[in-house]
Amino acid sequence: MASVPDSGNGLILKYAKRNSHLVKVIKQNQGSNEDAMIHTMTRQQLVSLCQTRFVERHEAVLVARQLLPSVVMALQDMVMWDSLETRKKARRLLNSIQKAEFLITQYTLGFTVLYLLLVMWSRTCA
Repeated sequence: MASVPDSGNGLILKYAKRNSHLVKVIKQNQGSNEDAMIHTMTRQQLVSLCQTRFVERHEAVLVARQLLPSVVMALQDMVMWDSLETRKKARRLLNSIQKAEFLITQYTLGFTVLYLLLVMWSRTCA
């Protein structure tokens, strides 16, 4: 059974049309809300989830968290597309990422991994 992040990668990153739509939504959000996003939104697209490298996995989690509002808006658009497969997958992913348990896990994971990176960094610098 695929996890939610795996489903998200398969739905958006592997298809050029879907990925370009997400990039367009991200750019629109940056233009409409520059003050709130100027220091948090540096990425223009999602990062692939690496199963083995801890630092890259952490980066993917942080980027996904930063781009979550844009991802939700892009998925809401994709639910209306002509492709039945895209509509079904977009609706399923949208329902998953809008649940409180996903959002809480996303933020908790980001803070936990950041803390672990800081601990590892402080030990290498000491």
